[in-house]
Amino acid sequence: MAYNFPPFADASAVTQAKRVAAEGRQVDVVSQDLTGLRRRDDTLLGLVSPFLDHHDTISGRPQFLAWPSLRQFTTRGMRRLSARGPLTRYATVRSRSMWPHSHVLAAMVKVMHPHVEWLAEFSDPLLHRVDGSHRPSPALPDDDAVLRRLLRSLPAPYRDFLHSGGEMLHLIQALPFGLADRLVFTNEQQRTVMLEDLGNDRMATAAEARSEISPHPTPPAHWVAEPPSRPHTDQRLCCIGYFGTLYANRGLGAVTEAIRLLPPELRSRLRIDVHTEQRARSYAQVQRCGVDDVIRIRSALPYTQFLQEAGSYDHLLVTDTQTGGFSVANPFLPSKVSDYEGTRANVLSLVVPGSELDRRGYRPSAQVDDVVSIRDALAEAVGTSADVSRSAAWT
Repeated sequence: MAYNFPPFADASAVTQAKRVAAEGRQVDVVSQDLTGLRRRDDTLLGLVSPFLDHHDTISGRPQFLAWPSLRQFTTRGMRRLSARGPLTRYATVRSRSMWPHSHVLAAMVKVMHPHVEWLAEFSDPLLHRVDGSHRPSPALPDDDAVLRRLLRSLPAPYRDFLHSGGEMLHLIQALPFGLADRLVFTNEQQRTVMLEDLGNDRMATAAEARSEISPHPTPPAHWVAEPPSRPHTDQRLCCIGYFGTLYANRGLGAVTEAIRLLPPELRSRLRIDVHTEQRARSYAQVQRCGVDDVIRIRSALPYTQFLQEAGSYDHLLVTDTQTGGFSVANPFLPSKVSDYEGTRANVLSLVVPGSELDRRGYRPSAQVDDVVSIRDALAEAVGTSADVSRSAAWT
């Protein structure tokens, strides 16, 4: 069950596609038509289509946290699955949040067909914003047949868990925690935070026993073509690629400040290409910061072209989110890391100390909010690239 799935493109759809490819088996997929909300990337669908036996796309207005939308996806999804024959033909159902709809549909399959193994994956902690504060969601409806069916199937402690909050996201966590056979987290710190959210040691211990850590998969080798030539012909330049949005809470404001601290001779040898869908806004930000001689704004790329282009850079920049209020350093691991590793390019990381990204040990590295350490990491990247160029010229 994959509410967001190719050809609609974002991090969740990419991860789902990579999971399917990593399994290497034929699957049936139920997903949502996200026309108008997510851009299409047919190259991504082309990569995963050899593994798709049936792909049902559900119509309707997509809404992130509205019970009518969750109920519609669940009822229509069940109708599509049942139309092709009894659900006893399935041994396993998989679902992933975010979006939350996937877990609700998978839970209904599990409730109606308990023999089916349910594997539920979480991308990030559901109940928290990045800064650690409570992520609010609408209250559960008072009277709904689909919801009543799901709630009756939950073990009593999880019904109590829902009564204590009564919000939509509490349901999305309780359903897989209470009913799924396997719980998948992308990193250890994420699992710690989500188990703590239960507020009950016995429930947490039982859930942990059914859990596993499975980082975002890297793209299969055959997805990654040989990279094209370097994006700049000047061999003295250090070329850094960044793919995504210029989020303020991911340290890129500090990057622009660090660029201004570089000595002129290093700054003149540094180029950072930002590939983003928010070109106009990003260009205005770069101009305001006075670093348009270093940072170039480029268009977002289809997934296959991204995998190819990314490998042409000396370094690929990845940044932690700046977090707070958690019992761990940082439960969020950027999914882009797995794509970067697939390209075999060097990763330049801006990290929260002790985070999962920090534990990867990429070099150069800097603290996400420390302008001086970012300046030093950029200087190191420029120096390393120069050494590589001289070595290449000598051979």
